Amino acid sequence: MVMSCSATLADSDRRWAIDGDYMEWTRAKSVLIICFLLGNLILGYQLLSHPGANATGGEVLWAQEAGTAETLRANLAEMNVDVQADIPDSAPRMYAVSVSHDKPEIESLKGALFHDDEVLDPVLVGGRVGGYRSERAAMVVGGTGSLRFQITEDVPERDMDRSEALSVAKSFLDDARLRPAGMQFDYVQRSAKGKYTVFYCQHYQDTPVFGGGIALRVEGGEVREYQRLWYRIHGYAGRLRPVMTAVQAMSENVNRIGMIADTADASAIVDIQLGYYAGMQQEGSWNAEPAWRIRLDDGTAIFINAFSGAMVWPL
Repeated sequence: MVMSCSATLADSDRRWAIDGDYMEWTRAKSVLIICFLLGNLILGYQLLSHPGANATGGEVLWAQEAGTAETLRANLAEMNVDVQADIPDSAPRMYAVSVSHDKPEIESLKGALFHDDEVLDPVLVGGRVGGYRSERAAMVVGGTGSLRFQITEDVPERDMDRSEALSVAKSFLDDARLRPAGMQFDYVQRSAKGKYTVFYCQHYQDTPVFGGGIALRVEGGEVREYQRLWYRIHGYAGRLRPVMTAVQAMSENVNRIGMIADTADASAIVDIQLGYYAGMQQEGSWNAEPAWRIRLDDGTAIFINAFSGAMVWPL
């Protein structure tokens, strides 16, 4: 009987030991599973809230192999396109921006662009007054808010250099008070002896907004034409996303860049900038996405969407 009881106790002790080990392993396995799930949740949150973040905390930009910039330069050189501009080697994460056309007030422009003693005739656009005309000049505002003012008198013969052309353009904008918020100087393009176009670009939070802007054709010592297409910017849109580097965006479109340069009789890339490409639409608002602008030496601008790598202009 005693032996029987002793045996029963021993069996019971063994079952408790086995059950205890099983319970400890079950508890440990549950803890491991929970930790694994929590780790995945944290990692997933970081990837969603900071797309492109790598394990070291840096930005994972679009992958580049060593020497890609040199390869790009070499490929373009084979197509007789010299990359004179610096190629940016990084790209931040960016939002899109929501924009709509900022249509100017025709009556206020009339006072800014015409002389007080000029006799003005209205210009009808779609059955409404869309501008004015005098013996000296004409002004028309399009449906999207695009403005064109042009001197129609004969152009006086006069030579000038780049710095003088820029000074004439600045004086014109200051005298007519035609400096909208966010306007910054972009570049000067020479078309012939004594003929220049001075470009100004709209900026939002220090980032260029391409597709519109202000252009002044300077000839004969004066502004002969003034064009303006401006945007009303409503703020950031979408989520923060990584953008392609200039190298990758251009590499994916290298053949088209070469063809465009050949058609334009251009021989060099003189500027590469990252901004937003807004383009032109008829009505309402839309999202302008990040884009790389590649400017050729003849003034031709190529725009590549920095999210997708698709060339958005020329189409």
